[in-house]
Amino acid sequence: IGAARGSDDNSEKIQTINALLSEMDGFEKDSGVLVLATTNRIESLDPALIRSGRFDSHIAIPLPQTKEERLEIIKLHIKKRKLAENIHLEDLAAQWVGFSGADIESVLNEASIIAVQRELPAITKECLDEGFYKKRLKGHIRKSSQAHRNKKELEIVAYHEAGHAVCRKLLGVGDVSKVTILSTTSGAGGVTFNVPEKMGLFSREELEAEVKILYAGRVGEYLLFKKNPKKVTTGAKNDIKEATRILKSMIMECGLQQEQVMVDFNQFSNTENYVLEKTRELSQKLYEETVVLLENHFPLVREVAEYLVENKSPQSRPGQLEKETIEGEELDLIVNNYLERLRKKVS
Repeated sequence: IGAARGSDDNSEKIQTINALLSEMDGFEKDSGVLVLATTNRIESLDPALIRSGRFDSHIAIPLPQTKEERLEIIKLHIKKRKLAENIHLEDLAAQWVGFSGADIESVLNEASIIAVQRELPAITKECLDEGFYKKRLKGHIRKSSQAHRNKKELEIVAYHEAGHAVCRKLLGVGDVSKVTILSTTSGAGGVTFNVPEKMGLFSREELEAEVKILYAGRVGEYLLFKKNPKKVTTGAKNDIKEATRILKSMIMECGLQQEQVMVDFNQFSNTENYVLEKTRELSQKLYEETVVLLENHFPLVREVAEYLVENKSPQSRPGQLEKETIEGEELDLIVNNYLERLRKKVS
């Protein structure tokens, strides 16, 4: 009810805000009344609402920034839930970077529902994983369709996700919690779950690394079909969209293009051609660097992809049925073994 008033507002809305402002001005200093309000869009509030004497004390509630903050929120939401003994809350707090309190509650609620449906005595790690999948992918794992996917499709998805995962590990930007080629009801053929190192300020080097990681999925496909590039798929559509958003922000708002132009281009008209050209140049540069990086380490990309397609893991036991997923610890083992072999070869 507090949106800024304008010429296109209806009379009821204006009267509501005017009445609110009038009532707020009517309090006596010793009346003991404290007025609270919340909003996710403070920039769109009417200026009269937030001037001195009204809502003049602003308290920002950001997303939980640290693992410790997320851990406290998780503890709050599990008070009436029974968890399996092998679940470590510290691991969940480390994995759920970027989650709000509501996101954390949503995952735990979904995991609880899954546990009840399966008549389990407690919430298991698998229940939490499925709740996590649903939150991040906006859909459930399509278990019934896995058997109907041909091996070629699985191979393409595996090389795509292996490209993302290997690029992030080689660049050393954050970590990877898991890589999967399980399809979902949201249409995703697979996904790489990343754990960023931080939230907040980012350098140009860090943003460029994020763009390279987004491009690495397409590069993984390109290297698979290097002799016949026309077979590359549309799987990178969302990656390209997110990379474009980052590049555009770097150039238009942050002054982080190759030439240090300290100008906010959002404040000008007719800058579309300049921004488009600079975005294209930076995109081409980062894509080519990603191709070189993954070409130099293509045996590692192939190794990760083969683990995904063949349903095996470096830590699997004889007779153990593996899903088409590599956990973060398993990926670390693959990468570290590869780098050790590479060091011995060089020496």
